[in-house]
Amino acid sequence: MVFNAQLTELKNESVSQQVNQVQVMMNVIKRSLLTIYDDINVIRRSDEFTNYIAEPNETNKTEVEMLFSRIASSRMVLPKFDILTKPAWKAFVSI
Repeated sequence: MVFNAQLTELKNESVSQQVNQVQVMMNVIKRSLLTIYDDINVIRRSDEFTNYIAEPNETNKTEVEMLFSRIASSRMVLPKFDILTKPAWKAFVSI
């Protein structure tokens, strides 16, 4: 009887610790996603991006790339990929 009670107590402690760890991980992921969402909105609403969508020339592309670089260097969250491909920038517009 005592052994079963101790075993149950250990299981409950283990489950409680795991639940706490999952909650911490969920908070970290949530904060990261909110930061990324905020960055995407900054990009989407920027003059640089608006100009590039209206007139996708090299000058405007360079301006958008510089914007991405500024955001990435301040946040260190944005992955490096070619966002200026047609399907990718359409994703920003539809947000």
